[in-house]
Amino acid sequence: NGKNIEHAWAVSSEAYGMVDQVDDPWTRTMVAAIHVMAAFFAGRTELAASLAETLPELAALTADPWADAVTRLVRGEVAQFVGDPRDAEVLFSTAAEEFRRVGDLFAYSLCIAEGAEVAETLGDYERAAALLGEGIELARSVGFSEQPIAMRARLGNVETLRGDLDAAERCHRAVLDDPGSAGIPWIQGMAACGMAMVERRRGRLAEARRYLDHAWSLPRSRGVPYMRALVLVARGYLADQCGAADEALELQREALD
Repeated sequence: NGKNIEHAWAVSSEAYGMVDQVDDPWTRTMVAAIHVMAAFFAGRTELAASLAETLPELAALTADPWADAVTRLVRGEVAQFVGDPRDAEVLFSTAAEEFRRVGDLFAYSLCIAEGAEVAETLGDYERAAALLGEGIELARSVGFSEQPIAMRARLGNVETLRGDLDAAERCHRAVLDDPGSAGIPWIQGMAACGMAMVERRRGRLAEARRYLDHAWSLPRSRGVPYMRALVLVARGYLADQCGAADEALELQREALD
């Protein structure tokens, strides 16, 4: 939730403020990378982008391929939302190759998931679906309990964009019905927004509103800037489709704040 994110930001800021007292390049790199992500999730995206620029030099001092891959993954996360998604695509791809080379399949699966999101952003839905399919199986094989569920919700969104609403519904319902997602509000929110998009495209606006009401009721949907914006945008689309143009505009403006 938002309170925990602010706490994480405060702790990472304290650690980052002491990093110059540490002689170990690996530790300095990890503290900086964590601080970038804390800034990003706390909604301080411009600061995150600025801090991310320091990571390549720090990683080079470690002479550690794994540390370099971590910084590429972090820089890709930031570039995906603040910079150029094509830069993010390259960063995720090179990070994935390094993680695979050193045998970290858990981190490799993270890169696959992020690469799929970039492919979706760039309109390459076939590649996005293929990466998500690979990522779901890989995450299961390494015991990553949350990631297969989250990627199933993401695959549902891609299926919607490909025009297969039945496949999209199967993905989202599988997530919403999975006992493993019950205690993970952000995954529930993603799947609920995905089902709302399916129902909007079918013209079933009351059902779409029901799913969005569920998404908005989740604490993380209001406390995490990215999730908050995602749900507000979805509510704006629904309001516009319902003929409430003024409400739709206000929701979209709120999402930008």
